[in-house]
Amino acid sequence: MVWTRFMDIHSGGGGKIKDWQYIYIEAPMKKAKHIFEELFHRDPDNETCNCCGNDFSIDEYWTLAVATAYDRNCKFIRVKGEDGGGHGSCKEG
Repeated sequence: MVWTRFMDIHSGGGGKIKDWQYIYIEAPMKKAKHIFEELFHRDPDNETCNCCGNDFSIDEYWTLAVATAYDRNCKFIRVKGEDGGGHGSCKEG
């Protein structure tokens, strides 16, 4: 299952969702946006201030490990698949 990350964008002001900078929902982006609205009674695509852009940065990831890799200080490594293609992984470090 895919994970959608909502990162609260605030430049010097307070966060839009009181206690969290990042919110992760285990669902594809479209469905996760609906779940987000139901949970927080807030449109994740809203733009509170037209000079600052969207309230949230919204990204979709294949695993929770990949979604949280940067914040866990993981190093990105490229893994070559059997088909010759590559994909990213992370190594704690």
